[in-house]
Amino acid sequence: MDPIRWTQVTLQAEIEGVETIKAILLRRGFGEVLVTRTFNEQGMRWFEAQTFFVQDDGQKEHRQKLEEDLWHLRAFNLCAISELQTETVLTLPDRDQRQYLSDVCYVTDKVAVIAADYHGKLPAIKIPIFQHLSDAFGTGLHPSTVLAMLALEKHLELGQTVMDVGTGTGILAFAAAKMGASQVDAIDLSPEAIAEAKRNLTLNCTLAVPLDIRFWRATAAELVGQYDLVVANIPFPSLMRSANHLTKAVLPQGKLILSGFLAQEKIEITNTYQAFSLEKIDEIDDNQWITQIFIKR
Repeated sequence: MDPIRWTQVTLQAEIEGVETIKAILLRRGFGEVLVTRTFNEQGMRWFEAQTFFVQDDGQKEHRQKLEEDLWHLRAFNLCAISELQTETVLTLPDRDQRQYLSDVCYVTDKVAVIAADYHGKLPAIKIPIFQHLSDAFGTGLHPSTVLAMLALEKHLELGQTVMDVGTGTGILAFAAAKMGASQVDAIDLSPEAIAEAKRNLTLNCTLAVPLDIRFWRATAAELVGQYDLVVANIPFPSLMRSANHLTKAVLPQGKLILSGFLAQEKIEITNTYQAFSLEKIDEIDDNQWITQIFIKR
């Protein structure tokens, strides 16, 4: 019997596209999508992904549909994407290695997002966050999430209260709780996101690791109460509309972390929030994405 031949598909893209590209590959029937590395290219952060399919009568259609999907992504200018690279291989990487690369996503040096169904050896990481990675989303690898996480690592103090606005699947909320926040509240406009965050809570909150986190559906305009630290990883228009509400949610001498906007929008963000008696104390960037940190005097 002839050995099974596989086509190994490799592509590279700017890190903003990681979740979208993984989702496309999974929906096209590729069972495993491996993020094999991240790297810098001309000052921008990129990732490399690999997947595999059996060489059979449908392989040309496989590649053609994938090329069409990537063409549409390029047309919408989501991110820079390389051409597909393919080669024939007779063996796949070790199964444990494939699962590790598919199911473990390093957000920062201290934080990793791990798929709920991962059964391999856990990474030696300070803060593991377990997630149901449906359709590849919720990996935490988008620059706006990475920057917000770095800001939490730097500015969150032990025992503080936290509000996470636009929580999504709950990554930042879980990270804040595991970094030592005494209480974390988290809101999102999407009922689907809140349902997913609550589902992920059962993975992260155990008898050994109790977490005080509350998720509910709401907008920034519906916030009540004040917190030591508020983090909002939401799009630029939402940040602009919510400036007054987000500022009110911060206690005096508390901090506000804003993420989800681009370099060309940062001056407008800075001016808008400083008009509400906030002082910008820090700023970090990644792939033209910006996160700013303010303190309420």
